[in-house]
Amino acid sequence: MPDLGVVNELFGLAGTTGIGTALAKHLQALCPNATIARMNQGKFAVLQRAGSIADVNELAHELYKVVASHYKLAARFESLKQAIENDALVLYAQEIRSLQPKDNRISFEVLVRMPALDRWVIKYAVPAACIL
Repeated sequence: MPDLGVVNELFGLAGTTGIGTALAKHLQALCPNATIARMNQGKFAVLQRAGSIADVNELAHELYKVVASHYKLAARFESLKQAIENDALVLYAQEIRSLQPKDNRISFEVLVRMPALDRWVIKYAVPAACIL
């Protein structure tokens, strides 16, 4: 796992513990007969008997996929922290009014956007969606 200090800064110990707990649950689901030990923050040991080298390789590949998904999650928190520190978030509000004539309530939908992410979506995700 990457350094979870960023998650700890943004969400406190509960956030860091939540990610570690989620990773431990994924590891237990993947290796139900293994002994899984938390070595320290973000580091786990998986002790599993294997019948062959192919079994070890397959398990290592599956473990890598699980850890990589959690690494990507922690990296997103790093991007969010940098956006907050660099004042790179933009706040938008949109007024919402009811179409019912008797409902005079006015409310707002508030959206926080990260323009750097918007550029990535336009560059990569939109063209990919158009191919489908």
